[in-house]
Amino acid sequence: MHKRFYFGQTPCNESCAQVGEPGYDVRGRAEADAHVAQLYRYLETKGRTRGELPAGFELCVSEEPHDFGRYFEVVACFPDGPGEEACWTLLRLLEASAPDEWDEVARVELGL
Repeated sequence: MHKRFYFGQTPCNESCAQVGEPGYDVRGRAEADAHVAQLYRYLETKGRTRGELPAGFELCVSEEPHDFGRYFEVVACFPDGPGEEACWTLLRLLEASAPDEWDEVARVELGL
């Protein structure tokens, strides 16, 4: 079984595309993809390249059901069992100190 931890579509201090708005599927997905990439860049600044992350740990975009269709969420997934505590440690780092605004790379990717 896998554990899932939700981060939202964008960093917490950024506005995001709204479900039901025209173009949400494209804009919402782009924001979520940029957020995943930014979180991986942040981990690299903390000395954690993708190859050095705990086994099975992954940041990805999940499509979640909504009354008006679907919405996008950035999710950290990792398996139960050996190495799980290392994943929780990584999640605590992200929860406590991940950027709450877009970095310059994400701003360029999103055309902001």
